[in-house]
Amino acid sequence: MPTQKWTEIETAKLCELMAAGHTYQVIAGLMAKTKASVYHKWVQLTMGESDRAKHLRARREGVAMRKQDGIPPKFETREPPADVWHERSERVLAPHRDLSGMLMGDPPVGFSALERRVCSPK
Repeated sequence: MPTQKWTEIETAKLCELMAAGHTYQVIAGLMAKTKASVYHKWVQLTMGESDRAKHLRARREGVAMRKQDGIPPKFETREPPADVWHERSERVLAPHRDLSGMLMGDPPVGFSALERRVCSPK
């Protein structure tokens, strides 16, 4: 379905139908638009000026918006536990079986699941 801009008449009709209590799906059927188009137009119409400015700034910066408050999400960085660092350094220093195994991502000697299963005490 090709994208078409909303006319002022369609926008007024959308406001009328929303005030009457119709759902996005029903309005979409009546106006020959998609449900997503109707939803996004309604959100755009009901969004406050400060929210609109935040949304536009986030789109320019390429940041995803959280629906509940329109604020860009915050990301935390976490440090892995010491035993994970230790195992990683052992794995990096362990010798590989052969060149093709190293290039194809085979685990180093002593780090395959089978070797760990055979060597572990029961």
